[in-house]
Amino acid sequence: MSKYRRPPFPRVTYRDEDDAPIEYGARWKGESPPEEAYSRLSNLERFLPLHSVAQSLGEWLEATFEVTVERDPAVAADLLHAPADVVGALRLIPHDASAAPLTFVLTSLNGVYLHAGLLHDFQFPVCCCDACDEDVFVLADELEWTVRTVVAGGYSERFEPVPSLWIASTREDPAGRKRGSRSRVHDVPVEHVAYARARIPDTGQWAAWPEKS
Repeated sequence: MSKYRRPPFPRVTYRDEDDAPIEYGARWKGESPPEEAYSRLSNLERFLPLHSVAQSLGEWLEATFEVTVERDPAVAADLLHAPADVVGALRLIPHDASAAPLTFVLTSLNGVYLHAGLLHDFQFPVCCCDACDEDVFVLADELEWTVRTVVAGGYSERFEPVPSLWIASTREDPAGRKRGSRSRVHDVPVEHVAYARARIPDTGQWAAWPEKS
């Protein structure tokens, strides 16, 4: 398998209104952020490297695996709830129908949405506000980890048993690191639900992507 390499980007120091350096990811020192921070969006340019990471991941996937690639902002429609500020999108569909497709969507706020399989969207960052205090290096790690986990066959989606009100997903890498999430069926567009019921593997477990020979 060809090796993915993260594009280099510098650690930039941003400063607050008192000219003190901002420690993103630890800005609030475990305390509750001030109320005004929830409505403030500062230094959004710090998220721009996520676009480069997403593009590099797409190039690596295309070079390494047997996939069909579509570069078109229209494929952002794969998202369950697409943002209004899409600036680019890339869909990769493995040639093995039992493997989960991936769609990368880039936004004007420098964020990345990743649509994995058929029923789940992952956002990087989840929120851009100052209160949420996201660090771009942590976000890049999480985006890369999620992509690697999906293509390695560590991703599952399933409708939970009767009453079937919930959709669950699990990401588990070969080292045993595991993440899970749940969403309500009625929060997902009905057309996505109907298509997913016909396509998701019976076990819920998506297969590893086929590699190029």
